[in-house]
Amino acid sequence: MLLVLLASLVHAQEAPKELAWDLTLNGKSVGQRTLKVRSEQLGDVELRTLQAETRVDASMLGMSFAYRQKLTANADIGPASFISVIEQQGAIREVQGRRAYRGWMLTVTERGSSDTEELPLSAVDLSTADLLDPESRVPLSRFTDANLLFAETGDVQPGTVERLGPSEVDVAGTTVPVEGYKWTAGPGADARFAYTAWYTSEGWLVKFESRVFGQDIAGTLTKPPPKGADEMPVDVFGPGLDTVEL
Repeated sequence: MLLVLLASLVHAQEAPKELAWDLTLNGKSVGQRTLKVRSEQLGDVELRTLQAETRVDASMLGMSFAYRQKLTANADIGPASFISVIEQQGAIREVQGRRAYRGWMLTVTERGSSDTEELPLSAVDLSTADLLDPESRVPLSRFTDANLLFAETGDVQPGTVERLGPSEVDVAGTTVPVEGYKWTAGPGADARFAYTAWYTSEGWLVKFESRVFGQDIAGTLTKPPPKGADEMPVDVFGPGLDTVEL
């Protein structure tokens, strides 16, 4: 019985899917972002674990810029809870966003001190961690207005979501059909930030562009995303027939 239970648990865990994006700053290659997504079915609930790493080494206005981020997020039927560790120019910041039944607990730790803030569930529609989740229950396509929680800073900013419609992105010589969406900070927020993303019909993030403090950062997949169930070849005849003499 124990062996049967263990076998069912292993079967319920899918092999992790891995993606990578080449990052450019104002059109110049500066780094890479990688993502590993693991899904596990527990009863009627699918749990997803996302592990992302971002590396940027660039020069801006004659100054060198080094940025590292390690992000771990856990998602189910709503926005993901996450832990994000950022190293920027040698300074370390940790941002934790924990979504519970009654609300959010946000903790930002830097320069040896921690600040914790409690927010109602309605204060956050999605986070920048959810923007990476191919099976997110809170995709950008769901909103016309969205309060976005930044896993990089712990800030929450209101904004509007614009649908850009269908288009195509060239990924390593392969044309990938996508739908585009643009989130822009609203009145009273930091209008210097905007985020544009292009997703496949299966939810995979193919390309993104961010404008942060006047700098254009973009990322494009290094190879085409995993194929969806509708794109996989199906053998309608099954594994074949065995003939047995009577």
